Amino acid sequence: DGHTHNEAWALNCLGVALRHMGRYDEALASHEQAFTLLEELFEDHWKIHFLDSYAETCRQAGLPDRALQLHRQALDLAPRLGYRQKEALAHEGIAAVLEATDPEAAAEHRKAAREILGEVAVGA
Repeated sequence: DGHTHNEAWALNCLGVALRHMGRYDEALASHEQAFTLLEELFEDHWKIHFLDSYAETCRQAGLPDRALQLHRQALDLAPRLGYRQKEALAHEGIAAVLEATDPEAAAEHRKAAREILGEVAVGA
């Protein structure tokens, strides 16, 4: 439709679908294309919706360092944009990546996610 935001959204969704099919290289390429488009647009308020899925694809593709980087980017960006649920999701993602190597840190991130979700539920 000529709207770059929609193209990025479709590419991100394609990345998720390819991940579910176990086609990680293609999934990563699709996510990367989506992020390239968003970088060109300087669109952080769109990027926050894509970070978790891109990070999860990285985690499942065996790229834990990249997954952590993306989740931490979301953890930084979400509160600035007012997306508390995305902030909780970033904590959950970090916990999933750290579970095998640092269970204590993973537990702390899961606790932070629960606290945020509790605050969101009370405020709703």
